[in-house]
Amino acid sequence: MNRNLAVRDLFIHTQHIFHFQRKNIFTAGDDHVTLSSADIKIPLEGITVVELSTYIAAPSCGRILATQGARVIKVESPSGDVERKFGPTLFCPANDEENPIYDTLNGGKDALMLDLKKPEDMERFHKLLAKADLCHPVRIW
Repeated sequence: MNRNLAVRDLFIHTQHIFHFQRKNIFTAGDDHVTLSSADIKIPLEGITVVELSTYIAAPSCGRILATQGARVIKVESPSGDVERKFGPTLFCPANDEENPIYDTLNGGKDALMLDLKKPEDMERFHKLLAKADLCHPVRIW
């Protein structure tokens, strides 16, 4: 896969492949060929995404990328992502070990806590970015 794809093109590409994964059938004329899961390639396997996002829309995009096989590394501030505190506000049972709102938006991602105001954490962040293929919405704390 070309590592220089624009985010928009990458998203359109994964949605197209996701359609075939859900359907699990390719049609050729009158013939229908059913594919096994071994025949379907994970479209974003091998892609690493560093995510610095919060609130609902941006983490949802990262979740879609993770679902399509990308390794998404979510970087959070020391105070944690705001979604970690949303549960009780929205009358959803949540505690430190279980939070359905946070889990729904961030499932399948790796999490990393960095304080980007500290030089040593900023250096770790730059090393992480050097190995990544994509940095998903930037948010400065």
